[in-house]
Amino acid sequence: MPSSSDSSHSLTGRSSRSLTHLRMQRTWLQILLVLGFIQVILGILIVTFSLVAATITPAPKIRHSCPYWAGFSLALSGLVGVVSWKRPVTVVITFFTLLSVLGVMLGLAGSILSCQNAQLVKSLEACEREMDMCMCCSVRSGLQHVPGPCSHHPDRLVMFANPDCRSIRMALKDLLFSICGLTIFSTIVCTLSAVMCCIQIFSLDVIHMVSTARSPLPCPHCTAEAWSRALHPPHTDIT
Repeated sequence: MPSSSDSSHSLTGRSSRSLTHLRMQRTWLQILLVLGFIQVILGILIVTFSLVAATITPAPKIRHSCPYWAGFSLALSGLVGVVSWKRPVTVVITFFTLLSVLGVMLGLAGSILSCQNAQLVKSLEACEREMDMCMCCSVRSGLQHVPGPCSHHPDRLVMFANPDCRSIRMALKDLLFSICGLTIFSTIVCTLSAVMCCIQIFSLDVIHMVSTARSPLPCPHCTAEAWSRALHPPHTDIT
């Protein structure tokens, strides 16, 4: 027959393990919160830079390479990540995982398009103003000093009128390179988010199985809500 000291040791061990699990869960959720905020900020920046770049030129090739669609998806994924910190249920974390995986694919596509067109704009060094439009093309030997070298160039870039066509080309190039860097960074962040979510879901499943095996709950479907209340205890005012 177990003594009272054995029972107290068992209860102390269980409480210490529970506190350890709670600390681990809070750490994981704080990491998800940070990753969610980073995704929201990156998504807003990508959308803003893409829309600004689209207003500089009417060229369909450049406009289609501005991945505003990746920015919208990234911002939505970040918002779900923030919600998963407040409501750490499996459904929300799984949805955040799927959106992060989608962000990886869209980020890769956006980085390829923006980086390629940034290199293209960088190579178009000869710029001039024609018919209230700025035209830039690559400098070819023997045509540097010929008037209107970009008029019949097959790879010319048309931009909206500006007093200084070279400066507007440089601005477009900087925007596209910024979008390229942001999409690459967003791909890394989304990959980390997806990995962290998978670890979080796996740890929740393991903890649920262990706790169920040791002390069966009368309501097994309430596990997620119990974790949510334990991780985010209600604030009570003491008067």
